[in-house]
Amino acid sequence: MIETLASGQSSLVWSRGRRTEWQSVGALARRTEVNPAPVVDRIRATSEPVDAIVTGVRGEQRRIIAVPTIGPDGLVHAVSLRITSPDDDPATDPAPRLGAMTFDPSTYTIAQTADSYMMTSNSPDPAACVRKPGVFLRKVFAFDAVAELTDHCLNPAGRPMFRGTLGIKHDNGSLLSFHGVSRFDASTGRVRGFAHDITDHEPLALNPETLLNISPAATSNSATVLIGFPADEQFAPVPSYWVTPRPAALHDVDHAGPNRVHPDDVPKLLRVQQLLAGAADSNASLCLQVRIHGRDGWVLCSLQCARWPGANINSAILMCQLTTT
Repeated sequence: MIETLASGQSSLVWSRGRRTEWQSVGALARRTEVNPAPVVDRIRATSEPVDAIVTGVRGEQRRIIAVPTIGPDGLVHAVSLRITSPDDDPATDPAPRLGAMTFDPSTYTIAQTADSYMMTSNSPDPAACVRKPGVFLRKVFAFDAVAELTDHCLNPAGRPMFRGTLGIKHDNGSLLSFHGVSRFDASTGRVRGFAHDITDHEPLALNPETLLNISPAATSNSATVLIGFPADEQFAPVPSYWVTPRPAALHDVDHAGPNRVHPDDVPKLLRVQQLLAGAADSNASLCLQVRIHGRDGWVLCSLQCARWPGANINSAILMCQLTTT
């Protein structure tokens, strides 16, 4: 993945499932024996994808598949590049999910593309693609580098580049890990960036100091789990992230996704969320019993629920101490 966020500049920020530290495109050419710079320049000029057979430095035939990510400013923010054999099938390794955005310091607004918006939403809303930072960040529940990002946006001359990892809550209740990359583009006077969904590559990692204060040690039948609540009633609450290892009864080797909550118990969870959202004490907690699908079917669990300790997202995520019964 090559960022093209500032005029006349580009660098490699993701390669082979890992983040890279603003590496030069020339370094990529040495490793792959194919020079991608002309392809990147062509895409920046045309905004069109490239799928071509080229000759490497040793004379071998290689296939370059390059997909641009276009920002709300109509410019190319990133190029997802794949260098492979001529007969390789790109469907086996599709381009990663990216969403582009810009920040305008003069109006203090963030503009994002529809693709960017849909990375965290259930349905499109064109009116929501231009927002103030506070609204834009309302889905962020874990972000250790928020001070660095703020400095980057408000003092781009002093901090012209930024990258960091964010914990994001999707409107369907699931929790995601995003890789954010941005640069100040002096030619436009804006900060241009993109978000990259790396949930499959880098499992969500929460601040250990926060967890130390709110998560007791796990046992064979107890654990701490984050439950994410949907932005509407089209989805059930989701046990999205196990802070500590899930109890054996809830471990299902044949089920790769999150555990499900029994449909008849969903109203109880929603009611607890509503009560905690309206509680004057941010440390308030409530207990209930729900059935959660596990290894051998439905498992009755006791939950002690409290709001996630964050001002931005709060009751959209509950921190729950779970005990199987």
